[in-house]
Amino acid sequence: MSRRIVVIGEQAEPLAQSLRANGFECEVVSTMPVVPGATLAELERYAILETLKSTGGSTTKAAEILGISVRTIQYRLHAYNDRRSG
Repeated sequence: MSRRIVVIGEQAEPLAQSLRANGFECEVVSTMPVVPGATLAELERYAILETLKSTGGSTTKAAEILGISVRTIQYRLHAYNDRRSG
């Protein structure tokens, strides 16, 4: 019998990895920031990350869809990673 969990939230992926290691089948669901209430930076981050997911990680395709440069996406991703580790 399989144990299935849906994990929601900003730190969902690390939790899901831990659960998978313990035999759970996990699905990570990211939720859109609540509007009104979210900052533009939060909305931008959500748009970039979700678009990258839908393009299989292609920054070129994501940039085209979002109407921004590939360099902007790369810069933002670097900034998101810095915030996580720092």
